[in-house]
Amino acid sequence: MKNCLKCNYARWNLTKTGRLSPTGEGHCTKAVERPILPNAFYWIGCPSAGGGSIHRKTEYQMDCPFYEERKA
Repeated sequence: MKNCLKCNYARWNLTKTGRLSPTGEGHCTKAVERPILPNAFYWIGCPSAGGGSIHRKTEYQMDCPFYEERKA
């Protein structure tokens, strides 16, 4: 899916009354883990994933590999 509207991992910002915020902003809650390396390899430094901000009006160029349809 090229947007996060119905994704299970999408957590949208809400107003004080519990409605979707008019800003359209939210956060992706998918936990990203470092891949396991063979014994002959090692990490140089400490790689970490950044970002996670999402927006209801954003249409991404590619489908998200972690998209999971939210169950009603």
